[in-house]
Amino acid sequence: MSSLLSEREALYQRIERACMCLFDTWCETRSVAPLTYLLHCWPLADGSARAIRRMRDTLRELQGSHPDSLAPSAAATLATLICYLDEALVEGSVAEQKAGR
Repeated sequence: MSSLLSEREALYQRIERACMCLFDTWCETRSVAPLTYLLHCWPLADGSARAIRRMRDTLRELQGSHPDSLAPSAAATLATLICYLDEALVEGSVAEQKAGR
């Protein structure tokens, strides 16, 4: 269980670092639309599946609705972040099943 918890914490740290990187980039470049999407769902109030799903869905909407407003490096970071969020949702589901929920 400790291993699962530390893996989950490491994943949340990667999510947080990616969000901070995007935040810094979009503030520096004054990219208002992407920044608005990010601030709509971040920082995460908690690590609940609902909050993570909301962030993933919001950022996917950004990818689909404003692809021209994303620099290549930011687009790559955003894609990685969405993968992390998908992973967090899967891991959360597995943890709930192991806990007997």
